[in-house]
Amino acid sequence: MLKFDGVLTVNGNALKTRMGVVVAVVSTGLSPEEAQAYLNVFVSSQNLLRSAEQTVTAMLAGFEAQEKRISTQRLGGYSAGTRYRGFPNWFERAVQTVARANGDESSRYKSNMSAKTCLRPLSIEGNIILDDRGETVVTLSKELGEEVSKSYTFLFAASVDLLDIIDFTSGEDLAEIEQAFKTGREFSKHENLPADVPVLGEAPSIIPDELRARRQLVARGRGEEYKDWK
Repeated sequence: MLKFDGVLTVNGNALKTRMGVVVAVVSTGLSPEEAQAYLNVFVSSQNLLRSAEQTVTAMLAGFEAQEKRISTQRLGGYSAGTRYRGFPNWFERAVQTVARANGDESSRYKSNMSAKTCLRPLSIEGNIILDDRGETVVTLSKELGEEVSKSYTFLFAASVDLLDIIDFTSGEDLAEIEQAFKTGREFSKHENLPADVPVLGEAPSIIPDELRARRQLVARGRGEEYKDWK
């Protein structure tokens, strides 16, 4: 598929390139809240896809490294106690969603979206994207040319799932960090620590830049103000 160039902007119910070319128009049949919700996720879709691709790539690299380590241990006679760890449940969905966003029409993952917004699962019919009720959500411009229009169509149709996946995976990472601080704080309460020893979990916790960037992306995709630990 074609690579996207530049950042999309919102102009009324339309999405435009930085050169002012109209890419798509959101249906006037949607409520103002629905239209804005879809515009938020569509305008973030390129970054959502990039983040999902990085997540999938990192997971695959980790899995391959694990398989190599296990294979080496077995060859060395250290198989006892080795525990095989497979992919998490969300991974297949992430792989198929990234494939759909890049134009693989064979991927047909059915998802149950969380009810955080009015966003609904999307499908493609020509240059029109429909929700799961069969209602038109957005129409892609035919003035872009067939290939470019098709590329944006695939991307936008996958964007709701991309947002949900990035929200879920980054939320899990955030929860692990938060739990570590809570555990440290509880541990410190039961220890007879000297006064000059910092109490674990009491200092403001630091969210890694990469994780904060993913959480900020989710907030933008949902049209929300970003806050740490949300």
